[in-house]
Amino acid sequence: MGRFVCAGLIAAVSLATLVGCAPPEVDETEAQRWQTRARVEASSQYDVLADLASSTSTESDPDGVETFTFGEPLVAVDELVVGCYGAPGETATASWRIRTGSTWLSGGGAEIECDGSLVTVQAMEGAPERVNAAVVEVIREGEPRQFYAALVGETGP
Repeated sequence: MGRFVCAGLIAAVSLATLVGCAPPEVDETEAQRWQTRARVEASSQYDVLADLASSTSTESDPDGVETFTFGEPLVAVDELVVGCYGAPGETATASWRIRTGSTWLSGGGAEIECDGSLVTVQAMEGAPERVNAAVVEVIREGEPRQFYAALVGETGP
């Protein structure tokens, strides 16, 4: 009888441990509504050159990477406005690269909280003013989360 009680106790503790390790649930419908609100907020406050609402990717699966191409007149990217919608305490890394001519340069990046707030990540000092393409990516390890990102700047002459 003692063996059965001990085995049952071990099974209960194991199950409780596994349940405690499960990633927090995020309401996907609410996350998509948040993306829509984020797009409206960003477009009303900034000069958005291009934007993206998608799911985060991981280092090993870069599906969340998006390339934007700009024609004449070329653009100057001043900052990235970005937010991530997830569970409390979750973070993601947002970054972008810019292309001038055929050369790719780092635009900037930062770790952001997945708390639904939009943050501004400034461009690197001395960023070129004639950008013909930009790549945006938002990466996090763990469960994918929804994000919104907008490249903000000016259209050239």
